[in-house]
Amino acid sequence: MRTPGEKRVLLILLLIATGCAMAPGDDDTVVLISVTPDHVAEGQTAQITIEGRALEPTMYRNANCSGDSIEIDDVFLGAMGENDLESVIWIDGRHLEATVPDDLAAGTYSVSIVDPRGRTAVLEDAFTVLGSGDTDTDTDTDTDTDTDTEFDCSGNLLDNPGAEDGDMSGWNITENGGDGWASIASADAFEGNRRFGTSFEWCRRFQQIDLLSLGFSEEELDAQPEIRVSEWVGEIYEPDQYEVIVELRDVGQAVIDNWTIAATTDGDPTCTTADCFWDDDDWVEVSHVFTEYGEGLRYIRFSDGSDDTEWWADWYGAVFDAAEVIICQ
Repeated sequence: MRTPGEKRVLLILLLIATGCAMAPGDDDTVVLISVTPDHVAEGQTAQITIEGRALEPTMYRNANCSGDSIEIDDVFLGAMGENDLESVIWIDGRHLEATVPDDLAAGTYSVSIVDPRGRTAVLEDAFTVLGSGDTDTDTDTDTDTDTDTEFDCSGNLLDNPGAEDGDMSGWNITENGGDGWASIASADAFEGNRRFGTSFEWCRRFQQIDLLSLGFSEEELDAQPEIRVSEWVGEIYEPDQYEVIVELRDVGQAVIDNWTIAATTDGDPTCTTADCFWDDDDWVEVSHVFTEYGEGLRYIRFSDGSDDTEWWADWYGAVFDAAEVIICQ
């Protein structure tokens, strides 16, 4: 089985030969601008947002170069120094999201990407892995005293995030279509030995995290700590629709910031049928980092759900595992 990167190379060669590609113009220079967050403690993973310019997928017509069917190749490759970034996801023409592996040595790293056309962009000294003796230091020269703050992250704030409790405890079910939600024992779970399954017709659920009740103070929350959210989504037989929605809410439940991904399990947000999936049964991580969302955060609402395309009994919708919400101060 070829990797996504090998498939992308073969696809580009085919499109060059057939003249089907509809890519951005050659004058669109790929540029990287920033990485957020720009540091992590040694031994920890991190979900980052890469901001740039001309981060565009390659669009092409169907294999016969006829009709109105448009396919999109949005496979970006990323690296931090000589180390591959994990789960690089195209968001839009200015943003990618990726996961920094947890085995990087302390030091400062460049970040590079390769777009679907093979064009490369590099941002030097873009990310720092802090060693055990390092601190995240306030370097504002307009203040009389600098403060050293250890980079510190909470544990996972979600209950029963990976179905290991053997039931739906911790989750509030809002839609239970088909045969409903299930905690399924599986050797193919992303981690542990269970995963959450969905059925035909929409299955949706949520958890609402009361941050004050967990011991966070209003001062800590109003300082706008980083909030990292992620979940692993898997495919059963054919691509299925799924969604993950995270809302940051104030004391009155008003939404102050949110992030949504609505896609199919083939990894292509534009695909809504079974005609354009890549590999069956792959796990894909979806993730986001909230920063600079303003004061007033008191609750986090984490929602997900899926609807299968096969319309079969049992649980052939998307499967979910290892959901995570952590706060880094």
